[in-house]
Amino acid sequence: MAEKKEQKEKKSFSWTPWFVITILVLIGVFLYFQFQPTVLKQDDLGMSKTVIAKVNGQPLYQEDLDADYAQIPAELQAVYPKSVLLNMTIVESLLITEAEKQGITVSDADIEQALEEAATALGSTQEAFFQELQTRGITEQEAREKLRKKMLIAQLYEKIIAEQIVVNEDEAKAYYNTHQEDFTLKDELLRISHILVETEEEAKKTLTDLRASPNLPQDFAQTAAEHSLDTASALAGGDLNFAGRGVFVPEFEEAAFSLNIGDISEPVKTQFGYHLLYLTDKKQPGLVSFEEIKESLLAQLQAQKEQETITAYVDQLMSTADIELMLKE
Repeated sequence: MAEKKEQKEKKSFSWTPWFVITILVLIGVFLYFQFQPTVLKQDDLGMSKTVIAKVNGQPLYQEDLDADYAQIPAELQAVYPKSVLLNMTIVESLLITEAEKQGITVSDADIEQALEEAATALGSTQEAFFQELQTRGITEQEAREKLRKKMLIAQLYEKIIAEQIVVNEDEAKAYYNTHQEDFTLKDELLRISHILVETEEEAKKTLTDLRASPNLPQDFAQTAAEHSLDTASALAGGDLNFAGRGVFVPEFEEAAFSLNIGDISEPVKTQFGYHLLYLTDKKQPGLVSFEEIKESLLAQLQAQKEQETITAYVDQLMSTADIELMLKE
């Protein structure tokens, strides 16, 4: 956050409160309600609606699409037309039908647990959560139904992945051997942790305390978590992971590349405040060993296979479905 160049800073902007409050925890992932359409039957509102598509005979409505599209931030509307949202709605409808065919269910208790996790993660309560959704035109009943659908789909995905996805070490090693250019570092990388404070006096006092610590890695991480003004890296104990030259602001970079592993810098002043830098690791230019990147490569290949499998599964459903489109932009 604070130590990155301005270009990096733009990636850490905060969403407006109404956007963030609509996040629900689902299988450890936050899902955004405003991107997920609600499909209502005509009699739900006691009035006629305009049919814009039929999926295996089931209608989707223009009014529902318009309402959901209005919830999407304007900057994203410029990138994603309504046709994209409609396609998501069609896919969702097919996946829910398939999940129900396979006997997948979501109980009220499952929904309640997910809502509690969401409220806790947001530092809020269910009551406040639903009140905020109400101001956005989403009732508690609609929210619970939306969540039920997302949980059905998530369980279907888990079933598909569990049955079809296996990534082993031999496969990862084969990928590594045929893509070694991807694992070759051209420049030195540093792994820096930092603590950002407001004043030089506070930085010096913190530095004195840390240099007297018998357990520097643990105490540095704890101090960063509790006191660093860089709240993003504070969550990771101040860890900024590996980075090379050109990533940090000049004063920060100069200090970082002057350190040896295990060193803590003197206070470094930047436009953001005063930093204490702690160098925890280095990587020299050259081929990174398989053992060093094995776990991350396995995770990468797993995610890639999962995405490919799910995409193929959705494509198959779409190719065999009876879909009639009547969308008017």
